[in-house]
Amino acid sequence: MSFNSLYGLGSHSPDANLEVFLPLLDSAASTTVLDYSGKGRNGTLIGGDNTSAKAGTGPNSWLTSAFTLNGTDDAVDLGSYAAYAVGSGQLTVSARWLRTSQLFPFSTRSSSSTTGYEVLANVAGAANTFAGRVSGSGTGITGANVASTDGVWVTSALVITAGTGFEVYKDGALEATTTYTPTPIANSQNLYIGRRGTSYFAGKASMFAVFSREWSGAEAAEDAAGPEPICSSAPSLSGTETEGQILSCTNGTWGLPSPFASGSNGTITYTRQWTRSNSGSGSGESDILGATSSTYTLQAGDVGKYIRCRVRASNDGGFDSAADTSSAFTGAIASAGGGARRGDLLLLGVGA
Repeated sequence: MSFNSLYGLGSHSPDANLEVFLPLLDSAASTTVLDYSGKGRNGTLIGGDNTSAKAGTGPNSWLTSAFTLNGTDDAVDLGSYAAYAVGSGQLTVSARWLRTSQLFPFSTRSSSSTTGYEVLANVAGAANTFAGRVSGSGTGITGANVASTDGVWVTSALVITAGTGFEVYKDGALEATTTYTPTPIANSQNLYIGRRGTSYFAGKASMFAVFSREWSGAEAAEDAAGPEPICSSAPSLSGTETEGQILSCTNGTWGLPSPFASGSNGTITYTRQWTRSNSGSGSGESDILGATSSTYTLQAGDVGKYIRCRVRASNDGGFDSAADTSSAFTGAIASAGGGARRGDLLLLGVGA
């Protein structure tokens, strides 16, 4: 499990329960907010368009921009909540937020005017202004507040369980839990980022997602850690393909998966594993014990075999094992003498 698999990035297919995924990296002069879930649920920015004025500095090197919401009329309309098919009662809402004043509680709440799960952010003079909102089943929900510091980005996840309660994660760690008695209702209200009725969130928003299932604590931690590297150009080998000679393996070219084209999510480091095979197509391929450096000295046991090197790249998000990439195989490794080895000659003599 990795960030990439959670969001369907790199070689992974999108999670079947990923209902909407908005990196909020849009900058074109348009009101369309692009959805990367594969379900085509683009949002609509209200109160302006996706110009540089709406795309302020983001939380890190891979989320380089964010929507700056003015607290007056800015929000993202994601359409009818009913379209998100979350009738099971299980739900996860993930977001990154930077508020501009006072407390930042991350909560669920029900009020007399609106019933449903709601992600809140208090700002000066407007208690319970919504940073995000999911209107749906559930009443009588008790809020759980998680404090944060003005001007500091927070990665948050709200996990709503099926009929039992919810969990609040901050920067990948469990911060609060509570229970509620659900009362399912029909609801056709819209899902918004940054708006509840006539109240608006003042601050920055980046990378918003909704899953129609519960996240585990490990998944919340992966979400906070961010994307892992993927390979765009495979490693390559150099050296003489002869017993006793040294082969070298390059790293290849690695970076973050789309849509996170910028940054690296920390320093990328590499580990290697050399393998040998019975053929250039990989039959009988197995790891060579202890062969984990960028170079490998060909051994007697490699003669007639085919060698390659597998590279794994890691960053602050960890690694995506599905992104591990191998070089091409060598040709059949030759013996040091250019022919059969002494042991082979002796065996041939005995056989005669």
